[in-house]
Amino acid sequence: MGTRRRAEGLLTVVEACGGVLAAMVDSTAPTVLAPHVFGASDPEGFAAMGVVETLVHTYDIAQGAQRDGKPPEDLSRRALVRLFPDVPMIGDASSTLLWATGRIGSPERPRRTSWRWYGAPRRRQ
Repeated sequence: MGTRRRAEGLLTVVEACGGVLAAMVDSTAPTVLAPHVFGASDPEGFAAMGVVETLVHTYDIAQGAQRDGKPPEDLSRRALVRLFPDVPMIGDASSTLLWATGRIGSPERPRRTSWRWYGAPRRRQ
């Protein structure tokens, strides 16, 4: 099986996992907290983490398949706002997300070698 075909199979698995995550988030009360290595998070935080994982690993897989895997702007922007409050938006949201997660670098912003997100529940008013 060729690299491109394996990458296509991986993308199918990522899509299915996204469906499982969406079903879990939709069926969980918004006040429920669950443990995470960076601290407890609510369903909204876990949904954002799942979106980031899906976007950046889809990018990784697409690179292996020599396809464009640049994340969508809207999802990238929303994920950055929710999980990366310490990351300044420079340029477009998808490139900023890829930089924030150590995927890409530039002369102005060298590639990150370590990073984290902040999935703690947001304060409700």
